[in-house]
Amino acid sequence: MKTKALEDESNNTRSTTVYYDEKQLVSYYTTSTSIIEVKTAYDRKIFNGLRSLPEDNNQSIVLPAVEISWFGVAKNYQAKHIGASMILDIFRTVIKMRHVFNIGLIGIVVSSLPDALEFYTHYNFRYLHYNYDDEQAMMIPETYPLFVDIDSIVEIVGYLD
Repeated sequence: MKTKALEDESNNTRSTTVYYDEKQLVSYYTTSTSIIEVKTAYDRKIFNGLRSLPEDNNQSIVLPAVEISWFGVAKNYQAKHIGASMILDIFRTVIKMRHVFNIGLIGIVVSSLPDALEFYTHYNFRYLHYNYDDEQAMMIPETYPLFVDIDSIVEIVGYLD
């Protein structure tokens, strides 16, 4: 991970934030700019509820976003609210990008492992492309595409601050 993070930093493609205590790595996250591709009827329904989408003859629409590429907390530090602090750091950074630096973006995307779904949904992340809870006949994916919209991010941070 360290080698990949350093390579991404030097190429300006991703940025990794690392937290240490006196002895070891505690947690880390990696972010980059990305897109959300509105490509299914499920996506269209969600995003039309958030923003008015242009008519596009049912072609996919690409919206700007921030992507969480990596997100991890060392086992002996889990269940100590470190992940919550990290996600709130990311939320605050995204708010600055949008409202201080005036960079257009719709929200944050992440490909969640099944074990992390509860964590992300706690912070208003929603499924992209399909409602996996209602699609029981589908094959279970290795990761679940999720997103949280900028208005939810602002609301969560405002509530906590």
